[in-house]
Amino acid sequence: MTDITDDIAEEISFQSYDDDLRLLLNLLHDVLHREVGPNIMEKIEHTRTLSQTT
Repeated sequence: MTDITDDIAEEISFQSYDDDLRLLLNLLHDVLHREVGPNIMEKIEHTRTLSQTT
């Protein structure tokens, strides 16, 4: 006997979630770039890159 939740989980697509998340992150980046300026954004990107390497 199969579980109904398994059937439902198979039908869920995370593609729209990924698309929405990507859009929100791009919007956040654009707003921060405009509000705090490119110098601060470069520092943020540098810090983010460093944090991913550790």
